[in-house]
Amino acid sequence: MADFIHERQASIANRFSIVRDAISRLDDRHDKSWDDDGLPSLGAVSAMTSFEVSREELNKFDRRRRVQEPLPGKMNDTDLTPDEAAAAFDEAELALAESRERLRVASLAVRDTRDALGRAESAWKKQFSVTPEENARQYIASQIETRRKIATGEVAPAERPRLADSYIDRSHGLGGTGDDFARRRMRHGSSRGAFPQSSRGFPAPAPKPPSEQ
Repeated sequence: MADFIHERQASIANRFSIVRDAISRLDDRHDKSWDDDGLPSLGAVSAMTSFEVSREELNKFDRRRRVQEPLPGKMNDTDLTPDEAAAAFDEAELALAESRERLRVASLAVRDTRDALGRAESAWKKQFSVTPEENARQYIASQIETRRKIATGEVAPAERPRLADSYIDRSHGLGGTGDDFARRRMRHGSSRGAFPQSSRGFPAPAPKPPSEQ
């Protein structure tokens, strides 16, 4: 009795696996594999399993047909016959060839336009090209003309800003240039840096009294 029950359970499990495998191999695009409600066809599943199946068995797997809706404005592939599909393919190939030819012609036009633009730009630049010698002559001529106008009173001479006094002049307020400052510093032996480099190593002379400075 136990062996019979075991064989019965094995048979049921085997039948379940066969039916499940058959349902998983159903093609959603094949109309004869499905009924009008989108459920697996009893005849199609029975033919695949080699034994009769019931609707109750199939409902356990909750398998329904998955149909992809065609995009708006797009023809469904199933509506085309082989001849129509071949004609549509040939038409698409022809349109692709025409598009490539238009692209080639447009590319040539772009290249010719760029060449013409380059030539026009070069010709325009040549009108204003000046050699270094010509540039120097033009500058000298403009300076001579400016000086002539200043001499004749046609234009006023340009005012040049006065340079500010140096730090040395501003520090001491004694006037003169940097050379004068250096000479004054040389007269004061007590000041750091008052002697030339040649005096290094010699004793410093005694500073002069204020009356002799």
